[in-house]
Amino acid sequence: MPINYQNFRALVLDAADCKTEDQYIAEAGSSVYADLDADEILSLLHRIWIYHTGGLGALRKELGLSRISLSRAYGIPIRTLENWDAGVAFPQKYVSDPIAYALLADFAEK
Repeated sequence: MPINYQNFRALVLDAADCKTEDQYIAEAGSSVYADLDADEILSLLHRIWIYHTGGLGALRKELGLSRISLSRAYGIPIRTLENWDAGVAFPQKYVSDPIAYALLADFAEK
């Protein structure tokens, strides 16, 4: 992952201040690190926007992961993932943000 967790959290919070992905990328793109190339920045910001607007289920799908693969990778019960995806239950941010960060770190490059 090209950024640390603290910076990831800042980018997630920045997404909450924007109405559209284009606005988010325009505003947050300048705060992302110079050691990333333009494609890496766009990909990272796009995926953070997907997470912000659609939650872990949307990010999981964006990364091409099944519920089963996510369950096996992180030990999250399938029923919990199904409930999150269906909107029956919602993980707290202190649970979902570290999972989203780990997903981006573990699967974004694959």
